[in-house]
Amino acid sequence: MPKVSVIIPTFNRAGMVVEAIESVLKQTYADFEIIVVDDGSRDNTREAVAGLKDPHIKYIYQENQGVSGAMNTGILASRAEYIVWLASDNMMLDGSLQKCVDFMERHPEVGFCQVQAQRVDEKGRLMWWKRQRDSKVTSIRSSRELILGLLLHGDVNADIIRRRCFEEVGLFDRSLRVGEDIDMWLRLSQKYSGGYIAEPLAKARIHPKSLTGQKKLAELENTQTAFVRKALKVLEAEPDYRSIRRKAFYRLNCYLAGEAARGGKRITSLKYIARTLRVSPGLLLKKDGVSFLFSVAGALLPGWSRKLWKRTMVSVRKGAAEKQAGKAAG
Repeated sequence: MPKVSVIIPTFNRAGMVVEAIESVLKQTYADFEIIVVDDGSRDNTREAVAGLKDPHIKYIYQENQGVSGAMNTGILASRAEYIVWLASDNMMLDGSLQKCVDFMERHPEVGFCQVQAQRVDEKGRLMWWKRQRDSKVTSIRSSRELILGLLLHGDVNADIIRRRCFEEVGLFDRSLRVGEDIDMWLRLSQKYSGGYIAEPLAKARIHPKSLTGQKKLAELENTQTAFVRKALKVLEAEPDYRSIRRKAFYRLNCYLAGEAARGGKRITSLKYIARTLRVSPGLLLKKDGVSFLFSVAGALLPGWSRKLWKRTMVSVRKGAAEKQAGKAAG
């Protein structure tokens, strides 16, 4: 029986899913199985996966049920003590599995572990390096810290999870077509402490056909708002609850403004930006707020100026990411 089950749900991503699988097969840690759940793809995903011809891989086809249904299928088909969710457009970096398993073995008290991730474009080129904003060192986080991270920084990833956690909190909510990840991470965070490895161990691909880009904005807003209210209810007894609530809705509107801008909905994006000003005008003028405005400005600009802005921002982010990577290596 393998120690780790890597579950890769996919839909119409024949090329990308092969890269995701290959990133797992290259790992130095070898005690794993890969479960690819093809959620009703109409491209050549089946043939692409079959072409890899590796005994670690188990391919499952099902009619489309969304990410939640695909993840649940993978979890139920898995056999390992540890579950890893790898999106089919993402990749593991070398040594990822070994470091995650080692951390979990050293810390049996945690239910799951998070890592840093590099953000790359469609061709795998480094764009920027996202780390949790208050975490520069490997650490263990309490339930309170995890929920605050979800609310205030959008720290939604759990890269390796103990199987027993799903037995206690249940599987993914199949009624959710968006926000299924944050719903699960909130449930996990309420029950368990979590680990954090302060180095990039994954690549997250940012591209036009990503699931985030396809989600209907209204549905996304409803789901995200419901999550924020649910998480805030857990924190009602906090002495600084008012401040937490204000920051949570500020971050929510920043996130929605960014999604609207990337989807070409300029007026809607400006509406969300106006909301951030009503919720907490001071936050928008701080360093993170200015960075946010710069990040969405390119999507809001017209024509040739938007293209020029995007090229400039990619160059700036790449330089910053390479600088971060250099510091980590040193």
